[in-house]
Amino acid sequence: MGGALAEWQAGTGALLFGRRTWQTMAAAWPARAGDPFADHMNSVTKYVVSSTLGEDELTWNNTTCIPGDQALDRIKKLREAEGRDLVVMGSASLTRTLLAEGLVDELRLMILPVLVGGGKSIYPTDGHLRTFELVSTVVSGTGVHVCTYRPKAGAWSAGPADLPGSRCPLPARLGCGRQPQPHVDADPGRRGHRRGRPRMPVTAG
Repeated sequence: MGGALAEWQAGTGALLFGRRTWQTMAAAWPARAGDPFADHMNSVTKYVVSSTLGEDELTWNNTTCIPGDQALDRIKKLREAEGRDLVVMGSASLTRTLLAEGLVDELRLMILPVLVGGGKSIYPTDGHLRTFELVSTVVSGTGVHVCTYRPKAGAWSAGPADLPGSRCPLPARLGCGRQPQPHVDADPGRRGHRRGRPRMPVTAG
């Protein structure tokens, strides 16, 4: 799994979080400084979508807050700017919205050999069919399957969605009027390693 993480790290220009996931990460990674992946997490540009976090609470290095009522415009600008990939890690509510609106260019699922009996879902519940294709899979020595999926061309139909509650009230549409693009390629010449508009991959476990 370390190889997959290193590859994703190399293509990441910034991270995008929902508030709760950001708070969990911000409480954990600074204390792990000295590890290469931890150093990357602490130094990379980070965005958190929240209508409740104050500036004095943004203690994790290089974090910028995107107010919920500005999320549409801000995320559109981030996607349209030149640079490497804009990566979402966890952030179930935010991920559901991005998936519902057809903004996820790549879905990276880490499937662990553990049954927990419950938990949060990242998948939209609007009844729309969204077809993905498996482009790569890696199995770690501990049995973790790291699967990379991309939206199948022409197979998506985005439906209306917004995030529940007042903590992170994203606008109904986060779309930028463009088709999903492939992300961490199994083939050479990865688009994430050259200048151009960033993509929006999601990593979930």
